[in-house]
Amino acid sequence: TVMTAGMLQLVFRWMPVFALKCTHRKCVAHNATHALVLSTDATLSVVPINPPQDVRPGVELPRSLTFRHVKYFESKGSFFPVVYECRQAYGQLLRAAGQGISEEEVAHRRMLFGNNIADVPVKSHFALLLDEVLHPFYIFQVWSVIVWYLE
Repeated sequence: TVMTAGMLQLVFRWMPVFALKCTHRKCVAHNATHALVLSTDATLSVVPINPPQDVRPGVELPRSLTFRHVKYFESKGSFFPVVYECRQAYGQLLRAAGQGISEEEVAHRRMLFGNNIADVPVKSHFALLLDEVLHPFYIFQVWSVIVWYLE
């Protein structure tokens, strides 16, 4: 960034696909350590892939990744969200909820679904200010004023 006077960092900030191409390379899915996720709002995110976990001797969970507080497990070369299948009648669910679940079942569900928490990172005031100041619109405005003064 010293050689480019920070311009390369700005380009990487505005176009993360270029940063991705400079810092990662394509590989076979089972060798990947990170995944490029295209979300429904058309944003690209790089997410680390967690290695397989040993639950107990002889039982291993497949590789997983967490994107926007949802856990996905790998199956047949793709990642699928963990879904809680509830095929019980409403009355059975009420009776089961009244009795509670065993510690073993709690541990099993925590391993599959994770803790019941959505930990949303909060940016500092400085980070928010930096995001606004380095937005392409404001950079263009400053550049336009500089060019206007130089003429």
